[in-house]
Amino acid sequence: MRRLAKLLHDYTVAVGFPDASGFEIIEMLMVRSKIARHEPRLTSEQRQQLEIADRKLMRDARRFYQSAQEIASLPEFRAESGVLPSHWWWYLDALVEEPATAA
Repeated sequence: MRRLAKLLHDYTVAVGFPDASGFEIIEMLMVRSKIARHEPRLTSEQRQQLEIADRKLMRDARRFYQSAQEIASLPEFRAESGVLPSHWWWYLDALVEEPATAA
């Protein structure tokens, strides 16, 4: 349980730094995946912390993605690593896509 609390702490801190290096962003996404494996064990307070952190990640998705893409192609990483579709945080590229506008 202590390990889960540390993972959650690390993630909530990391989402506060959207301009971190690409390596740090990839590590943050890996931490988020580790948290996902243990989500059923989160307390209600921890669940709330996770929701707030996830909102920060979504809010700054473009900046996180720009840093991550400097070192890795997220679509290639997902394919090679077998990232689950439910792990939406690995889809920063999709979150920041501009919708097509009609001409």
